[in-house]
Amino acid sequence: MNFDKDELLIKDALNSIETPGYKIDINIRKETNRYKGTRRCIALAIALTMFVSVGGMGATIPSFNRLISKVQDEIGNYLYPIQLTSEDKGIKTEVVAAYNDDDMAVIYINIQDLEGNRVDGSTDFYNYSFSNGDTFGAELVNYDESTKTATMRVMINGGKKLSNKDIVFTLNSFISGGVELEDIDTGINISDFYTEEQKFCTLKEETSSGSGGADYKKLYRNGIEKILPLEDKNIAVPGVDFMHITNMGVIDGEFHIQTKWTGTGIDDHGFFFINDENGEEVPYRSVYFGISKEGRLLQSDDRDNMGNYINGYECQEFIYDLKSIDINKSKITAYMKSSKNYIEGNWKTKFKLKAIDEKKEYKCNIEEDNIKINKMILTPLGLTMYGQETYQYDNVPKMEVVLNMKNGTVKKLDSEMWDDEKGILLKCVGDEIIKVDEVQSISINGKTIE
Repeated sequence: MNFDKDELLIKDALNSIETPGYKIDINIRKETNRYKGTRRCIALAIALTMFVSVGGMGATIPSFNRLISKVQDEIGNYLYPIQLTSEDKGIKTEVVAAYNDDDMAVIYINIQDLEGNRVDGSTDFYNYSFSNGDTFGAELVNYDESTKTATMRVMINGGKKLSNKDIVFTLNSFISGGVELEDIDTGINISDFYTEEQKFCTLKEETSSGSGGADYKKLYRNGIEKILPLEDKNIAVPGVDFMHITNMGVIDGEFHIQTKWTGTGIDDHGFFFINDENGEEVPYRSVYFGISKEGRLLQSDDRDNMGNYINGYECQEFIYDLKSIDINKSKITAYMKSSKNYIEGNWKTKFKLKAIDEKKEYKCNIEEDNIKINKMILTPLGLTMYGQETYQYDNVPKMEVVLNMKNGTVKKLDSEMWDDEKGILLKCVGDEIIKVDEVQSISINGKTIE
């Protein structure tokens, strides 16, 4: 498992988002360390459905026309063609179309193999970037076997940095040839390992090469995380030959699963899930770390022969609080994925985004849990809130955002936070395009704004 340091992203915080047309739970997986560097968005994904027929914009633009035939009518109304290409090593990328408001954009990008079979139904971007805005995962939404073309949907946000600005998309590598194993029954009886307290090693925050999980608030209490001893018990996971479990046990009343990634795939990854007696998933936190050739825990000052710092990702430890569940009625399942192909190249495209004009502004004065909101803007993509905040990572305010429609129905939006120099606090998105003129009012934690 050879994750780039800045490419361990969102899955843990975003455990499952499902749309009628495409399931993306677990698909977004590049997980950034929450506690190192500039504070970023905790987790943000847009879940807008593909695969329904739409009318005929862009009839003279083949790739745009193909895309428009696969998206919802509501999305098709806002998509505009870009249709710019880049080619290297017999592989062509094409920024096909996009739709965006002032601070968020959804971009559709095709990648096509003109010479072989390097692009398939498991294709995923690996090293890629946009010159403006922050990227929150590329999602495969379609694969055309006849043309060997994969269509990716990428969401970026960046405040006023996006609207009517030149954007450069750069792709340096992608992966394919993926083997995906879901709902693996590990056959492990938790009670066999949930016994006496184990000895532990101390993992310092600065030594860890990544972390995440829905239970992330418990990470690095007092700057450390207790992990199991580095004893390789070599416990196999059925059907998986690129990783194994090295240790399991209890520390401070919490259950730990320690793993080691042994495959050669650059993006080998996976997760373990424990459900309680009611079938509810138990939240976990996880940490990544490395082991030296001598079998000791890598430290933050370890260097290789060239003098470069060593960041080990070959080990990952999952930590669960099982004290309130019946472990005899629970089981451990797993999701694993490995990609055999890693293709490098240089694909670069420059284009411009133009924001949707349809919007409605709300003046307000809302104070909730160390956050002050003085303005909101509603667009077809979502609701953006502006104001001030003083919260920290371990004290993120919970915001329940609901759109009250004129026909009496309600639409709940997911709220996700990030910092922005323009004062943007939250971007709230739903599972479909918002019809702005059909919104009667907005409720924020039960308070209604009209």
